[in-house]
Amino acid sequence: MEGTAADSPEDLSATVRLGWTSQGLLCSVAVRDDRFIPAAADTSGWWNRDTVEFWIGDRQFGVRFGSWGANLWSREGEVTQIKPVFLPGTGGYTVQWVVPMSLLGAAGKQGVGGQLRFALGVNDTDTGEKRDTQLYYPRGWQHSTSSTFAVASLADESGKVVAAVTPPPPALEPIT
Repeated sequence: MEGTAADSPEDLSATVRLGWTSQGLLCSVAVRDDRFIPAAADTSGWWNRDTVEFWIGDRQFGVRFGSWGANLWSREGEVTQIKPVFLPGTGGYTVQWVVPMSLLGAAGKQGVGGQLRFALGVNDTDTGEKRDTQLYYPRGWQHSTSSTFAVASLADESGKVVAAVTPPPPALEPIT
């Protein structure tokens, strides 16, 4: 966690589920948030609103959503290959999306046994002025440093992970 600690699980907590099919990486994030302040479809400082962000390798994506729907941003602009779905709920929300295999790099080409670097953050504001708290996975995550991201492995249909010889190398290293 980064920023001010959430007062309670109702203030901010999240459950993340990942899976994959031949279509791509399935992502679902269910968030408990007692004060929902969404980003607009074109909000440039989206990380200062209630949003979700994730990384695959060195590429960062921001998921913006609200009563208007949902979209996905990266440094290149809006990502039209990914169509997030926003589901509002009592005391929180769920956002879901599928990352096409073509955006998963070598892991997408390999399929079972493929590995990729992955990280995810949930941004929360209770004022609408700035991000108050960010939950992130994995715990040792450092922004834009892919060597600190989790290594996700694409398992077979039974859930068995085929052992890889070595994990994928970090996509970016910090400049020293």
